[in-house]
Amino acid sequence: MKKFLSLLTGLAIVATASTADAQVDWAAGAPGGTSGGSIDFTPASNLFLDTGIPAAQVGGNRGDAANGVPSAGSDYTITAWINSSVDNGFGEAADNYWWLGTGNQGLHLGVFDTNKLRSGHWGSDISGTSIVPSNTWVHVAFAFDADGGTVDAVTGEQNGTVEIFLNGVSEGAPVDQRAPNFSDTNLILGGRNAGTQANSWDGLIDDVAVFTSVLSAADIAAMASDSSQAIALGAAAYYDFEDDQTGETAANAGTLGTDLTGITGTLPPAPPAASWVAGAPGGSSGGAASFAGGNLEFLQTDIPAITLGDRAAPLDYTVSAWINSSADDGSGNATSDRWWFGTGSQGVHLGVFSPTDGSGIANGFRHGHWGADNSGTTMIPANTWVHATFVYDADGGTGGTTGLVSIYRDGQLESASDSAGPNRANTDLIIGSRNGGAQSWNGSIDDVAIFTTALSAGDVASLHSDTTQAVALGAVSYYDFEDDQAGTTVANSGSLGSALDGMLPNNDTVLKGDVDLDGGVTFLDIQPFIGVLSTNGTQPEADCDCNGEVNFLDIQPFITILSTQ
Repeated sequence: MKKFLSLLTGLAIVATASTADAQVDWAAGAPGGTSGGSIDFTPASNLFLDTGIPAAQVGGNRGDAANGVPSAGSDYTITAWINSSVDNGFGEAADNYWWLGTGNQGLHLGVFDTNKLRSGHWGSDISGTSIVPSNTWVHVAFAFDADGGTVDAVTGEQNGTVEIFLNGVSEGAPVDQRAPNFSDTNLILGGRNAGTQANSWDGLIDDVAVFTSVLSAADIAAMASDSSQAIALGAAAYYDFEDDQTGETAANAGTLGTDLTGITGTLPPAPPAASWVAGAPGGSSGGAASFAGGNLEFLQTDIPAITLGDRAAPLDYTVSAWINSSADDGSGNATSDRWWFGTGSQGVHLGVFSPTDGSGIANGFRHGHWGADNSGTTMIPANTWVHATFVYDADGGTGGTTGLVSIYRDGQLESASDSAGPNRANTDLIIGSRNGGAQSWNGSIDDVAIFTTALSAGDVASLHSDTTQAVALGAVSYYDFEDDQAGTTVANSGSLGSALDGMLPNNDTVLKGDVDLDGGVTFLDIQPFIGVLSTNGTQPEADCDCNGEVNFLDIQPFITILSTQ
């Protein structure tokens, strides 16, 4: 059922070549860390290794400020040992060769701008200050702090900063750099832009480490001395390229790590998205989920965002939760631009925000439908449990295509405003962040209830008084985050409801016909049949007559159940 998002989905590296006989060879390793082997890209151009790591999960993406799409950058540090085989005639690594990139323009690292290290985010490129020698192993590191830069006075876009290191030494103070241009492809080693350009890497690469955090200067210096510390320092992916040097080639079977010894090194487990803390005062107070505010730290519900409608076909919904911000703005208020509910891309997002256009109060509740956003009227305190409810009545607005958004704090109505429906998001709803992991929540969340109806003011007040009424009030999903407080983490086994006590109602028994496991049978349970029947798939919960297959006969019992409720 409900599953947590893995931090990085790519576990194997796939070798891709422009010709059938081109291969990446083994060579002796770099001097720092794992020196047994490295990858040699010298024999063939336009050859690269596909890591399987989505580029958007490392560095995020720039967004589109001109069209109201905010930047969604995320921290990263990428380190490696590189050795260029191409000499410009002066003992220097030749210009315009790239050892890391994406399937199209996004993030790329190499040697450029008169033989220096280059960090490229497509139109936002920064160079180092030292000449890179040829035929010499050098350790390189690029640390991107997504919110460390200035705010653009015209677009309001939050810039990050990048700091470049050569052999463990900084090439200068961090410099403003925008987030990478969006790329819906994977990170690749040995080239950029899917290796289609002639300037793929010509030389050796070893000990590539990818972090989703900004390493300190001391940690980077430590990596330059001993790259095998990558895992201990929190690398999300680490490729040590060790081999027995018996003549095998890295492109032998197309998969690194499965068919060849020692290629991928060790991929550490993703850190837990959240931990357990004491619960909110209303309803189920035994436990709550606590988030550290890091990008990509959120819980994946596996509920399609389209369940709450889209702009072309708005639907009623209510989302409520107890929230507690651990981030203080210095005045006792919850820090702005932190989001406790959202989607994998722009669609529905709920949080605390300070609009710059005067459309709402600073540090107040914010309801976002991408370009159709509304605010509450009071500041949200830090380090305090507050009950938040956002109700969308799809046909309650004053215009023909607008609905009515009602924002409640602690059961009391704060504001009611016209709003277009959500921008369409072909992703799932997430808890603890928005846009797939940007401006994530720093604090605790409890008793998240999702309804596909517009609750009345009376029902909202009842929910605030006793959140355990969520199921009785018709919630299609309810996460109470109860736990035995014995030290387990919310991401213990990666599953909401089935593996953790108290996450969902009725998680021990399945009511036949209750496909979404919300404790009752409603019209929403019929929705999954469409996909199952169209693909001749199987779904045990939908096999109502228990004949071993899912067909239209399984829908018949719903008619009687629904007509008698």
